[in-house]
Amino acid sequence: MKKIVIAVLSVLLLAGIGTAAYLLLRPEPEPMPFPQLIKVPQFPEDRAGTYPPAYQITGENFIYHQGENQCAGYSGAYLLRHLGQEVDGPALDERLARLSPQTGVMPERLVRVLGEYDVKAAAYRGTLESLKTRVAEGVPVIVLIGEGAAWQHYAPVTGYDGEHIYLADPSGEETGEDYNSILTTAEFLDQWDNGLPGYANLYIITKGTEKTA
Repeated sequence: MKKIVIAVLSVLLLAGIGTAAYLLLRPEPEPMPFPQLIKVPQFPEDRAGTYPPAYQITGENFIYHQGENQCAGYSGAYLLRHLGQEVDGPALDERLARLSPQTGVMPERLVRVLGEYDVKAAAYRGTLESLKTRVAEGVPVIVLIGEGAAWQHYAPVTGYDGEHIYLADPSGEETGEDYNSILTTAEFLDQWDNGLPGYANLYIITKGTEKTA
């Protein structure tokens, strides 16, 4: 019995030594490449054209107050109604298929869903001058404003003057007016920078569509 115990202990000892030797002498593993978890998007740069010193988009529309994190759906619906389609915010929000009530919508997704309504939409990065150029074409322009990870928000820009930007903000008061929020140009530019790599100074426009009278 004693010989059996000694034999077992010898095997365990040799196994332990062998394992230790392997751990000490094994070659270092090749470093794993760090995965690119976030791909910074590359949106085309829009160009400024000529525009008047002040402009306000008008038309038969209504600014509805959004539900939780539904600014993309409500902003998109406001744009579609301006283009003559009967769409409400909850319906478009459902089409956007958010993962949960707490999640938002990427601009690329909003552009794709607008396309499902036969609207030629596109996202651009631009300047204040190019934004005013687009607004002066007579169709609301959806901007992404915010402050990094703290908050992000979509809202249609419907007008401007020399010192202000006018928005049909779905987080604001419901109204049949053409806007319900006024930011100074400095306030707007600060929020439009939004703090998201690749998404600063972003807006969504429609191309090849007719505005309402």
